Amino acid sequence: MQAGLIYETLSGRSGNYVQQGTVTCRESLDDDSLRRSWLALVQRHRALRTSFVIGESAIPRQRIHEEVDLGIVIADWRSLNDDERESRWQELLVAERQAGFELTHPRLMRITIC
Repeated sequence: MQAGLIYETLSGRSGNYVQQGTVTCRESLDDDSLRRSWLALVQRHRALRTSFVIGESAIPRQRIHEEVDLGIVIADWRSLNDDERESRWQELLVAERQAGFELTHPRLMRITIC
């Protein structure tokens, strides 16, 4: 699986391996609590602090980092009407999928709150 992910990403087809998940919150969200929770999760699970070393040897290898910048993005869309919000949401999903990931840098995930 990892070899396929690396090959596809280096070939410019990383969107094949991008998994997008969405959650709808009906209540207000405490941004600081969410950040702390994600940080705790990332600190607990080494796989979430992974990057790949590519080109130093014939076989790429995983590198586990001690710390990773989560880079959580918060977009306040409360002023948008339902149609505008849905349009922005669909644009965001497409853009995130097309952006892919730089496998040699940690944080092989992105979190956006809208």
